[in-house]
Amino acid sequence: MSQNDNNAKLIACETLRSTKAFHELSPGAMEALVEASELLLLPEGTTLFHAGEKYRKVVYVLVQGEMLVERTYGRAEQVQPGEFIGLANYIDHHDYLSSAHAVTQATLLAVSADLMSRMEHERPDFFNVVNRVIAGKLRERNPDRSIAAG
Repeated sequence: MSQNDNNAKLIACETLRSTKAFHELSPGAMEALVEASELLLLPEGTTLFHAGEKYRKVVYVLVQGEMLVERTYGRAEQVQPGEFIGLANYIDHHDYLSSAHAVTQATLLAVSADLMSRMEHERPDFFNVVNRVIAGKLRERNPDRSIAAG
């Protein structure tokens, strides 16, 4: 690995550790995740994937820049650094139901589905990160849900 690759991965670790999703992930788990993943640089205006494309068995994490995920029914979500792209596809193995575009130049961590699964099984703190993200997405989609108090 070149010095530039090492520097880019170090910056990715530091950047992700400062995000809401990854701030509680142990340094060892963060390093393992980033080292075993690929960093992608998307120029502004580039499409990462289109709705209807076959799932690539990769989950993306935005490291830097701005991405937009557009659903086929018109809803669009801005993706912030530290957020997953394609997590639902990892869970259900279905083709992409949305399109993801780089609004600005974007750096992404491409995490293989195999690595995601291995990290979830071997690193409880990573498992917790994924579950917190899923729970947060569920809450966003159903903000009026009530929790019964006992």
